[in-house]
Amino acid sequence: GPILSIAAVIFDLVQMGKENAEYKKVLVAKQECMNEFIELAESIEIEFERQFDVFKKEFYFDVLDEITKRRNEAISQHQANSDFEKKLLAYQEELRKLLDEVHSGPYVLARG
Repeated sequence: GPILSIAAVIFDLVQMGKENAEYKKVLVAKQECMNEFIELAESIEIEFERQFDVFKKEFYFDVLDEITKRRNEAISQHQANSDFEKKLLAYQEELRKLLDEVHSGPYVLARG
């Protein structure tokens, strides 16, 4: 009896020690797995940010360049239109002066 009880207790203690060692191995493996997951997630995040920066530069900078180009073209066109309008106004004024000369000059026939 008592020897068997002592043997059973020793056996239980040995089993608990083995289970404790196995539990520690599982915890270590779990922690390693979690660390690898975190490293992978961080590398994915870094790569995503890098790729998104490339996308922004390629897309948005091209779009902004195109907008700037079109804006400059519109300003140039507006300036050209404005210059043309000034020339037309100058011609109109010159024509008005000529018409005034014709109507008030010595060549006007007296009416009446």
